[in-house]
Amino acid sequence: MKDGNQVAKRRKHAFTPAERYAVMITHGQQCYLCRTPIDMSTFHVDHIIPEHLLDTPDRLTEVLELLGRPSDFNINSFANWLPACGPCNVRKRGLVFEPSGIAQANLQMAASKAVEAEKAATRVVGRQELAKALNTLQRWPKTEPLPDEIEDQLLPLLVDFAQHVSRSGLDAVIRVTPTYSVPLYELLKDDGATAVVRGPFGVGGGPSPERGIAAAMTCGVCGERFFNGTRCVLCGAQDDGD
Repeated sequence: MKDGNQVAKRRKHAFTPAERYAVMITHGQQCYLCRTPIDMSTFHVDHIIPEHLLDTPDRLTEVLELLGRPSDFNINSFANWLPACGPCNVRKRGLVFEPSGIAQANLQMAASKAVEAEKAATRVVGRQELAKALNTLQRWPKTEPLPDEIEDQLLPLLVDFAQHVSRSGLDAVIRVTPTYSVPLYELLKDDGATAVVRGPFGVGGGPSPERGIAAAMTCGVCGERFFNGTRCVLCGAQDDGD
């Protein structure tokens, strides 16, 4: 018996800013198909199992079985969405992946982050300043530079992003548009033992990235090591040392 909810979904899903943001922060700033860096403004959200299959229920049932998904698998859910660059998503179009190891890996990757992504989207909707920043970014022309007043409005978005993405070093950046990137923080000084950086919440210090560091010495919210007093300079979280 076919899932009546899936059969009824004929209109193409329109991704909300919260859904797009949640997909990006949970899966990183790269295309899942070619690993090219992507930015918040222009990246695409791809349906791993194509959405057009909702129009052909018999074929959908066949594909779900071939790919080892349950019959009630929700095509329009975080378990089926991954970030892609525009060229890859256009080339893929409605391609149905063969039941290969790569297809399984992609589906498992999406499924493993689905709950986290759902929570991120819910958080956006519940925080007015964050939702406003995403709406501002969505409306701004993608090829035009961001004026200072727009950058100020995006601060809640940049801080939230920094709190929830994995980082690979001091050169990590948040790619907002094709022409506008923001370093997570700026390295001011590093003598090999102690580093001083500037982040969204001021200037602070901590162990040099070249040194090993215990988990107890990192921020409990974003995982970084740089503090101004008891405040993490990257995400603003307070740490009283308890």
